[in-house]
Amino acid sequence: MKNKSAKRFLAIMLAFAMVLTGAAASMISNQAASAAKKKSKKVTLKLNKSSVSLKKGKTTTLKVTKKNVKKVKSTKWTSSKKSVATVSKKGKVTAKKKGTATIKCVVKYTVKGSKKVKSKTLKCKVTVKVSSPAKTPVPAKTPEPQKQPDYSTIDMSDPMAGKQDAATVTDAEVKDDVTNLGESHTSAGGVTSKDNGMMRKKLTAHQTTAFMGLGWNLANTMESCADEGAANTVNEYETLWGAPTTTQRIIDGIKDSGFKSIRIPVAWSNLMSKDGNYTINKDFMKRVETIVNYCLNDELYVVLNIHYDAGWWGMFGSEDKAIQAQAWKKYVRIWEQIATTFNEYSDRLIFESANEELGDGVNEDNLGLNTAVNGVKGKLTQDEVYAKVNAINQKFVEVVRKTGGNNAYRQLLIAGFSTDLGKTCDDRFKMPLDTVKANGKEKLHISIHYYNPGAYCIGEDATSSFYADSWGTEQQVKEMHDMLDRMAKFTNEGYGVIIGECGPQTMSKKGVIDFYRELANYGMPRHMVPMWWNLSMYDRTDRVVTYSDIADLLKEITGATNIPLEEGADVTGVPSIEVVDESTLEKVAEWSGKWTRTNNKSQNVNGEVVKGPDEVGGFEPGTKSEGMEVKSNAFWWQMFVKYDWTKLTKPCLKVTMASDGVSKNAAFQMGYGGDNGEKDPTFTKVDEFDNATYVGKTFTLKTKKLAIKPWICLTTQTEGASIVKVEIFDEKK
Repeated sequence: MKNKSAKRFLAIMLAFAMVLTGAAASMISNQAASAAKKKSKKVTLKLNKSSVSLKKGKTTTLKVTKKNVKKVKSTKWTSSKKSVATVSKKGKVTAKKKGTATIKCVVKYTVKGSKKVKSKTLKCKVTVKVSSPAKTPVPAKTPEPQKQPDYSTIDMSDPMAGKQDAATVTDAEVKDDVTNLGESHTSAGGVTSKDNGMMRKKLTAHQTTAFMGLGWNLANTMESCADEGAANTVNEYETLWGAPTTTQRIIDGIKDSGFKSIRIPVAWSNLMSKDGNYTINKDFMKRVETIVNYCLNDELYVVLNIHYDAGWWGMFGSEDKAIQAQAWKKYVRIWEQIATTFNEYSDRLIFESANEELGDGVNEDNLGLNTAVNGVKGKLTQDEVYAKVNAINQKFVEVVRKTGGNNAYRQLLIAGFSTDLGKTCDDRFKMPLDTVKANGKEKLHISIHYYNPGAYCIGEDATSSFYADSWGTEQQVKEMHDMLDRMAKFTNEGYGVIIGECGPQTMSKKGVIDFYRELANYGMPRHMVPMWWNLSMYDRTDRVVTYSDIADLLKEITGATNIPLEEGADVTGVPSIEVVDESTLEKVAEWSGKWTRTNNKSQNVNGEVVKGPDEVGGFEPGTKSEGMEVKSNAFWWQMFVKYDWTKLTKPCLKVTMASDGVSKNAAFQMGYGGDNGEKDPTFTKVDEFDNATYVGKTFTLKTKKLAIKPWICLTTQTEGASIVKVEIFDEKK
């Protein structure tokens, strides 16, 4: 009985164990199936190409491939080296030059069964190669030998031969400078003038540089230019880049600050006729003449030039002979009109043949700013570019001298090669021959710009290798001396040197005063005229110098005693704003969205033409503004912020740049602006604030400035950089 029961119990337990084993097996099988099912739903996001090789000028389109992704919310494309390869918003890659670049695409997406937005960065390596030479070599074009213009083809006859000089032309020896002021009269151009037309035949280039003293640029004013249609009147062009309308009182302030000369850059193509005759707009010409007279009224020496002028200079380097012919015609026509209009003026007025564009610029985009987004670059050799520059400068002298009268003896400023000191000292650069033989070399000057070292004078981003925050070591001083000494090549021949632009552009860097002092003290005794290009040292609206140590330096260099100084003026070498602890503040207003700084062609960093949805400013859809007024100018160079600052005890600002590669390294600029009717606010003081120290930080604003200039101007020198948030704070109540 016991044995049978035991056997039965054993059988039952064995059967039960088999059931459990089957269940376990089933469970394991189900888990494996579930795991397999989950594995099959693995999310896959990648680019259709992980690497690609392109020839220069070719394109390809990258696409995001996906699996088990519910929805791609957004894609953001960037290139690590835009000089090598660019990428559009839709993934189109364009090869620019030989090298490698990494194209990144930040994808934001959601997966099935979840609302959470995820992000993933995809990469593609792009290698750009130059075209391989043909198997059967094609004989290379033999470059034209670099040579001086053929003087036998130049009209060397004295335009005043057989003619009597005007009563204002004198042969007297020049010892000391004398006034150019006389009775008030109306010029041939219809402008009120006090200039007496004095022309000293025996005034030398070296004497002229001594009389010119220290100079200043009326920058970002009459040379402002942009997309065709961005401005329709003379005054709109004059104020297009943020400068106020020029007045006699503004120039008086420059004279009171100790400057003895002023450079007026001009874009003569603004409002020019389109009939192929290149006729300068009469109102534009009259306005320039009026400003010249503001300067002459204060006995200042004046340099008048053709500046960037919408970038048409590349026409000279075009392979199309017809385009080259148009370039020559335009250049000659411009100087014929300028020389004729200003012929009656005294020798205090100096003509400058061109700006920085007369050099490598003649081999650049030959379609110009207003003609096409992407022009065609020239194919001149460097020797040919030098020859072209020499020929243009020679033509400048010939055209001006042919107009006769005072222009037969006027001091002329010859643009150096790209106004670069080193390239100008190259033996391939030749000074033109003065076509009035009696003048010899006594009426010619050479123009260079001095922003050396560039990392100090121009470098704006403290996180970049192209940045230096101080100047003044023994080695740096020696380098300045050595570079300026090279210009003895010209001064020893009797030419003057005018440093048409110079100086550090960020005033918070260390050594600003030392740089300006050394450049003046070393250069001026060597027949060199430094002309400062600085938008922040003089406030044109208030007509005051904005840095107390700059005012002291001007007194030291020029002997001026009545320098107009801003109340509570800043000091160079220290930030004009102070970063504060945001926890001690409360936010009172915020703007968020995206504003992108473009170039003069309204292009973004990828070269694409961009327009705002309202055709007014560079704000992309989704912009929100709470408690403040925000706007942008029409071609996206500045954005403006306004608030009722009287409500605040301690007004503070915070600027946030976008996170893309261009924006996160870009510095921003800030200035105070005043109301200008229905136009964009005018601003004259723009300071540079490096990314590492100030972007995303909360900093103080100047209460006294805001009381008279309620608009904050925000911009950046970096094309394609974006601002995505602006916040206003006050101290906690």
